[in-house]
Amino acid sequence: MASGLMNGFSVGAGGIGAFFLGKLADVYSVDAIMKCFVFFPIHSAIITCFIKDDHKILTKQEQA
Repeated sequence: MASGLMNGFSVGAGGIGAFFLGKLADVYSVDAIMKCFVFFPIHSAIITCFIKDDHKILTKQEQA
């Protein structure tokens, strides 16, 4: 059940993202949007650095 929900969410989010990026490409240019794609993995990597480690969360819950 959860895998189906996650799969549906990711497909839906990709469709919405493609729509908005297509609109931006119409307004600016495809070249400008492709240059923006370079920064998406960099932002994702930075965001993942702030995700809490499960081990730290579990040890805090066990101590309580």
